[in-house]
Amino acid sequence: MSRGYIGSPHADITAGVFSIDRHRELIVPNRCIGVQDTGGRGTDGAVLRQVMLTGDVTYGHLREVSMPTSYFDAHPSYQFPDWTDASGNVFCTIPRAYWWRGNMPDVADGTTPRWTMLLSPVPREGFASNPGAFSRSGVWLDQYYYGKYRGHNAGSSKVGSKAGQTPWGDVSFDNYRTYCSNNGADYHMVSLFEWHEILARAVIERKTFQLVPEASRVTPALCVYRGINDFAYGPTGASDVRAEWMDGIRIDASGNYEVWGEAGGTYNVTVIAPPIYSGESTYYGQSILSGGMFDSLFMAAALGPDTTCMIPDLSGGKPATNNTGRVCSSNFYAGYGHYGAFSSYFSDLSSFTSTAIGSRLAKW
Repeated sequence: MSRGYIGSPHADITAGVFSIDRHRELIVPNRCIGVQDTGGRGTDGAVLRQVMLTGDVTYGHLREVSMPTSYFDAHPSYQFPDWTDASGNVFCTIPRAYWWRGNMPDVADGTTPRWTMLLSPVPREGFASNPGAFSRSGVWLDQYYYGKYRGHNAGSSKVGSKAGQTPWGDVSFDNYRTYCSNNGADYHMVSLFEWHEILARAVIERKTFQLVPEASRVTPALCVYRGINDFAYGPTGASDVRAEWMDGIRIDASGNYEVWGEAGGTYNVTVIAPPIYSGESTYYGQSILSGGMFDSLFMAAALGPDTTCMIPDLSGGKPATNNTGRVCSSNFYAGYGHYGAFSSYFSDLSSFTSTAIGSRLAKW
């Protein structure tokens, strides 16, 4: 994805909120929406403002906006219609989108470089799609199908995605992966690239990285996002599933990240080692890792306390010991503040099982 500071003397920056009523003629056809870091920090992460690109990304043509839910209801990148397969498994259809991430001048002062993330539903110069979610065997996909429900035991060593079923935990990463693929061609266990694609859209809509606060993560009705059920749901019962295995990224025997080069592709070795966490003061993402496939993820480049965090979760990182050859899970457990929607946890071997860890079925 395109990166870097888009500083320009031609940047058309004006302070103040962009009124939907005063500028409807510009907003209605313009679907390039995003967020910008204001520089503020707190226990809910970076303080974000919603922005809209009103011209060429090269010149940083941004306006601050505050769009109502109805805007996103009509936006093509926020429509996740249900799709049901021949076995009755239900999925949310996630349409391909195009992204720009990098620094742009602060819309308030026109000068200070601020982290900015923009989404376009159509191709746009300087924007790129998430290859870990939408590129498959060298072919770009128009959508992928994400399990509407947490995976359940559908029998015959298969994972299902249906309403009213008990989430299937106590299954290893390796076996969950196999049981998902047993449904047929292109069925697979969800990946972190697919999950973070959805989270990126939610961040823009909700203007925060704190997508589901800890107190809300125990209430199923509050853990639904655009049709996706159990969205960062983290019940606290002893046998409740509250974490999900995520494919697409892992830590190799040397302690560095390995990531897919495209959806379902082989793992590629990197020279990037996750930061080490060792206690509450080192649990929270202070900045976001960038470059290559990491441009489609929200992995912490550094960890620190919650009072100065950008992402209010343990978003990447590894424990100080037993930290090689580990796979990824996202833990939403409401019992700890450092778990949440962006949690990316690398402490378990692919053979490990826990009643707390399940996953979801997906399909390309």
